[in-house]
Amino acid sequence: MTKIDLPNEFVEFEELSFCSNILQNCKIPIAIDDRPIVLVGKGDQPQIWLWGVVDQKTKELFQIVSSNSVRIFTAPIKVKSENDSTCVKLNDTIIIKAVKLSDEKATIEQIDMRPLGFNIYGNSSTLNVGTKVMVGNHIVGSRAFIALSL
Repeated sequence: MTKIDLPNEFVEFEELSFCSNILQNCKIPIAIDDRPIVLVGKGDQPQIWLWGVVDQKTKELFQIVSSNSVRIFTAPIKVKSENDSTCVKLNDTIIIKAVKLSDEKATIEQIDMRPLGFNIYGNSSTLNVGTKVMVGNHIVGSRAFIALSL
């Protein structure tokens, strides 16, 4: 993996429970072609960055959410932050829901990247990546948990 440029304001949690998989000191939960498509960072509520496929033919990635702010206004995407959680929705579909457990720990309770062009989805007990099911893995000190190519 080459050097990945991350947003300047992004500060990762020391531990992220990502659909039952524990990531310690792992900056990027999911990267596609050496670019992150999901980032969950520290803040009063979890800060979320998301990228999606704009055009299936060109496979061009576009930033959809940046630090809990919607960047694409052609789709009905909403970000709701309250208490210790942040939820990103497309219509009624939860794209990602993150909950801050402490200043150093957070959990991804739900993710569904299918509306953004990726066959990645899961809940608090299971992560599905394509046809693979990932449960209970423990990753320490990795740059990315999942690294895929389009």
